[in-house]
Amino acid sequence: MKVIKHYGTPRRSGRYPWGSGKDGHQRDNFLNYINDLKKGGLSETEIAKGLGITTTQLRARRSIARTEKRAADAAFALRLKDKGYSNVAIGERMGLNESSVRSLLDPALRERASITATTSLVLKDSVDKKGFIDVGSGVETHLGISRTKLNTAIAMLEEEGYTL
Repeated sequence: MKVIKHYGTPRRSGRYPWGSGKDGHQRDNFLNYINDLKKGGLSETEIAKGLGITTTQLRARRSIARTEKRAADAAFALRLKDKGYSNVAIGERMGLNESSVRSLLDPALRERASITATTSLVLKDSVDKKGFIDVGSGVETHLGISRTKLNTAIAMLEEEGYTL
């Protein structure tokens, strides 16, 4: 008797099980990488040292990665909503609960999540026009954001080649 069987894994597309390739975790992202290292017993300081960066830079990169992941999830949820999927169906497809889907689709929360990227663009435009800008103490108050968001926006620009 011949049997046809799907070889893939649940909630993941593709022909073969997740992690079965030559480089088993080639699709893992930065957040998963950092979490795996933490689960392995490394401290944030040790992880940063291993990457050749400071803990502040590590935190900024992690924040950037979280923001990018949330933006990608929100865009995917919005595409599914436009196709007529319900919030529950979107949640099942993405592996999220319905309230998380609602927050991804909420325009006010999407706007708040994009503050760092917007701040980065504002800083970039200012630097391009003026050559240099002041990002010292008090600038975050003038921009109406937290110091953490400003530092993350600065880190985004540093990764693009701008210097502080």
